Amino acid sequence: MHSTNIRQTFALNNDEIITSIREVQRGLNCNCTCPSCGASLIAKQGKVRDWHFAHAAKYNCVNGAESSLHLAAKQFVAQESQILIPDENDGLTALIIESADLEMSWSTDYGKVIPDVTITSEAEIYFIEIVVTSSIDEPKREKINSLNVPTLIIYLDPSMMAEWSWHGLKEHVIDGQLNKQWLPKHPIKTINNASEISIKHEEKFDRQTSFLIDSVQVTVRRYEWFTTIKSMYNQHVNKLLISMSHKFNGYWNSIYKTCNYPRSAFKAVCDHLKQLGAKQIF
Repeated sequence: MHSTNIRQTFALNNDEIITSIREVQRGLNCNCTCPSCGASLIAKQGKVRDWHFAHAAKYNCVNGAESSLHLAAKQFVAQESQILIPDENDGLTALIIESADLEMSWSTDYGKVIPDVTITSEAEIYFIEIVVTSSIDEPKREKINSLNVPTLIIYLDPSMMAEWSWHGLKEHVIDGQLNKQWLPKHPIKTINNASEISIKHEEKFDRQTSFLIDSVQVTVRRYEWFTTIKSMYNQHVNKLLISMSHKFNGYWNSIYKTCNYPRSAFKAVCDHLKQLGAKQIF
């Protein structure tokens, strides 16, 4: 994780439970610590600035806000009775949470993997991954895919709210739509020709359109659980695609040079490309 200059609004209380700035006493009486560095925190609850936690001493802690938000989101999922998940019709379906475990370790052929939350629902297992500032790396993706467990990625942009609260987490983590996508079961791999891709049967796309950006073709494809946008390895265009990835809760796959988005983001991504002056060719 890295610093995004957001204010820390969650912390650990005396019982090592994540708590909101709205649930504690003012100043050092909050008796809270930072989940990232372990330092004591002060609850800043003034009348001018947004309420937030600050480190009591001069600590070079750059991950406190993001780490606490990530921890709060995981705990929030574990305490809920259901979560809305994307369905194949670009809508949302309620997934009943019968049990939830934080950071349960699973053994795979590639080593151990620890999903953020493991959910049991109607005798089925689901993984939840909360992405705040760092995407899931390829080794973890490979381990999760080897277990063949449906995995929902929830993207949280820390800068979306000046003061994150439990209500904000419900809105984005439990009820959100555009910030969710299923982890692709099999990565899209390039072969000899960069314009050709090998796709498993279950990953065939059902919608596609292409644009020209500075004479470079950019293709947007919608698959069963996600949308991808891909250029022909042009460095300038790739930088543009990377810069817009967080706008629609996407992530840049540096290995396959694609941006992956929630399936429901297909139209929004295409409309944004048109606004940037991209020419739609088919």
